[in-house]
Amino acid sequence: MSRLKDCPPGLELLAPVDQLLVHRKVTISEFVSREKADHEYLIGNRFGDRLYSAYEFSDWGNASCYSENRPFKMRVFSNRGVEAICFDRPFSSCYQCIEAYSTSHGHIGRVSQICGMCRPTFSVTGITNDCFLTIYGPLCCCNSSFDDFK
Repeated sequence: MSRLKDCPPGLELLAPVDQLLVHRKVTISEFVSREKADHEYLIGNRFGDRLYSAYEFSDWGNASCYSENRPFKMRVFSNRGVEAICFDRPFSSCYQCIEAYSTSHGHIGRVSQICGMCRPTFSVTGITNDCFLTIYGPLCCCNSSFDDFK
């Protein structure tokens, strides 16, 4: 695949993709000990092609106390083992924000939760903090599993 202008290495795989599917790998030791804070994810397209592997690193105490609101770092690798992107989500008690970094380009963007009453909404911004994508979750997400984001 040819390089896209100003695209960090490894992220050019995302150019033709209109949907990503993320699957968390669960190990037997997680079921037995419940003390594992690190997680592995497989990221692919809707045709089942694996594009990336992601590894989440978080403190066991934070993972236990804050569950899905826990702070973490995540490194995403291409199928060739090259780091494509790194995410850093600091602790936040209310609205969430995650920073995106590239090894070659430094800080490349952010996903931030927007205050809303009836649905979770997120803005995706680039280096210049201009919003180029808004993600809308399901309406009235109380007791929802957050499966239906668009």
